[in-house]
Amino acid sequence: MREKRVLLLVGSPKSKRSTSLSLGEQVAKNLTESQGCVIESMQVLKTIRENPDELIQAWNRADAILLAYPVYVDSLPAHVIQTLMTCHENRDDTKTRDFGVMVNCGFPEPLHNRHSIQICREFARVSGLNWRGALSVGGGGTISGKPLAEMGKMASFLVEKSKNFAERFFNTEQEGSTETIEVQLAPTRLYMILGNRNWVQHAKKLGTHKRLKDKPYCKSH
Repeated sequence: MREKRVLLLVGSPKSKRSTSLSLGEQVAKNLTESQGCVIESMQVLKTIRENPDELIQAWNRADAILLAYPVYVDSLPAHVIQTLMTCHENRDDTKTRDFGVMVNCGFPEPLHNRHSIQICREFARVSGLNWRGALSVGGGGTISGKPLAEMGKMASFLVEKSKNFAERFFNTEQEGSTETIEVQLAPTRLYMILGNRNWVQHAKKLGTHKRLKDKPYCKSH
């Protein structure tokens, strides 16, 4: 049986480490170990700007597409939308590809990712892709680009769910194989406390911690 070629598209605008890359690497690793897949990885923003033809060629030779991205205002980043549109318009229809996504948001609850996942599912339908579900992560800032294997207990549950997502990816007969796996990395209250503390600490470094409640564009009456 021929090895399956999987294209991993990393949709974060960050040029180096990102939460999207961490999620993508973990699932790609699991696909390689459990199913012997060959992984090709691309940073979406750089490739769509500098060499869209390379992106199209990679899309067309792939058997499956894995898209990892952060949520921006309930949707996908603009450069990710541009990438999907470009690949849709130039796709090779001679074979059917599988398509799944890994999405994270800065809010603690993964429910904020649901709208963008619906967009991706509809894209798969229109483009003739086999929808293979989603891995949805809340509190992506907790990862902040660190490899999941290096995060110990904090990410152990996410590592396990990543493995589940990879194992069912090509198993069309497995129950729930097209559904979303949701993971919340930290309790909402704890996440908010730590997030606010980090915000204040960052403001202190910039000398603006006493101005956090300023409203420069509000008119006083």
